[in-house]
Amino acid sequence: MAGVSQYAGSRAALIGDAQTRASRFETVYREASEARLQALRLGAEIIARDTLIVAALMQRDRPELARRSVPLFEQVLKPRFGVTILGFQVAADVNFFRAHRPDLFGDSLADRAMVAAVMKTRVPVVGLEIGRLGPELRVIAPVVSGDTFVGNLELGSSPWDALQIAAQATGLDFGFALDRRVAETLDRTRGTTDLAKGEVLYIRFSRTEARDLLALIPFNPAETAAQSSQADGREAFVQTIPIVDVSRQPVIHITVADDLTDALARARNRIVLYTASATAILLAVMLIGLFQFRALRARLERSFSGRLQEVRSKARAYDQIRQSLNDLNAWKLGLLTELILLIRDPLIAVQGAINTAMRGDPEVSGPSLAFAASEVHRLNTAVEDQATMLLMRDRLRRAEPEPVDVTALTSAVAAEAGGPPAIQINASAGLPPVRCDASLLRAAFRTVVLVLQRRSDATSLVMAIKTEDGVIVGRIVGSGAWKGTMPSLDELVAFGMATDKEAGSSLILARLTFEHFDGSLSLLDNEPNRVGFQFTLKVA
Repeated sequence: MAGVSQYAGSRAALIGDAQTRASRFETVYREASEARLQALRLGAEIIARDTLIVAALMQRDRPELARRSVPLFEQVLKPRFGVTILGFQVAADVNFFRAHRPDLFGDSLADRAMVAAVMKTRVPVVGLEIGRLGPELRVIAPVVSGDTFVGNLELGSSPWDALQIAAQATGLDFGFALDRRVAETLDRTRGTTDLAKGEVLYIRFSRTEARDLLALIPFNPAETAAQSSQADGREAFVQTIPIVDVSRQPVIHITVADDLTDALARARNRIVLYTASATAILLAVMLIGLFQFRALRARLERSFSGRLQEVRSKARAYDQIRQSLNDLNAWKLGLLTELILLIRDPLIAVQGAINTAMRGDPEVSGPSLAFAASEVHRLNTAVEDQATMLLMRDRLRRAEPEPVDVTALTSAVAAEAGGPPAIQINASAGLPPVRCDASLLRAAFRTVVLVLQRRSDATSLVMAIKTEDGVIVGRIVGSGAWKGTMPSLDELVAFGMATDKEAGSSLILARLTFEHFDGSLSLLDNEPNRVGFQFTLKVA
């Protein structure tokens, strides 16, 4: 029974570790994809300022556009930055020119939602979209000459690099799949490496061994919860991460896998050895006890109990040290990944701008050096933002929660905020307290109010708070619209000083504060002519 219990514990620990790494895989992939999209957007903005390319596109001169864009794609964008798509459109349903496929043009793009959106709004669109050859990270930006709209510029890159970064950071294998109905529409040759599972088709894998493992074990790709599956004497952990494209449809599936067979075999061997040793010792003790039972019983019990307690104490200490080292290594690896993704693209862009300035063209050197200075400033800002995030996480870890009256706290924030716009509190009577750090929660509310006052045209704000099923639910809402770009809860966006003595927290820090105290913070969505945020907090 002891051996069975130990084996079950070892198996549960292995699955728990794999599940933690699967969650980290998703986080690293999404962060790497977002960094690549930002780099593509910057590249699109730079190319859209090239006067020769703009002139060729404006004059609908395809040969001249080819002379300008194909070398740029083949010699710079593709080998140095991993760009796989460089294209131009002049109408929502017709492709004008592809630098990556000069022989293919004039085909219909009527089913491309991103192209149609930019043609209509003249605003850049970024995201993951499925094209002729499969999913691509894409940026489509308008090309403008003076006040004249010339057409669209498209840059794209494969999501494969982001998946490889996540695999290296977590040590997990993965398979990349599409809904079968979507995969059958792609312009690609079906290969022997394709793998069908239910209604999805796996078309790419981190390694050949990953394809063999996913083909061997039974699992349901539609199930997003962690799964443990066995087949032919092998056991593996699998979990499917659904990825939505720009149409908000989860047609892409990434299944991460970890082969647990060898680790479980080692655990079984250790348990067998332990059980055999314990049995031999027990038999020896029983034989000795037959002759000297009374004389040795008390001493054996004391010795055995003391040694067992010592072994257990050392085992617990070892497990704690090992877990701490694993957490530290994961944190270091995640931090290095984030820093590399944040620093790499700005430095490359700055180097390109400086090289352009050094060529001696007086019409280009001034803007290029100005752009270089701007990118250096953005790099410094990114580093400072990451430092702010680390300090905030440390402060949250050291916070000592206590019961806090949310009604009194929000009333104080509203009084401090002043206006315009003015803030009205609408709180249900008898709201129970929440358990949190009052100063951190106060700063989070102050940030949300400050964003609404500075980034929207609402003439008044209403803060409504009530309880639902043991959770405090609230909204901070005003009638109106956002000024400029809608705020983001996923990027570090600073909004100046919250008070005369204290720097204002960013939205992501406010969101981290709510989540640390078992709550949430999100943007108000799908309510026309209204702006605001909604939040939850767990009752103490």
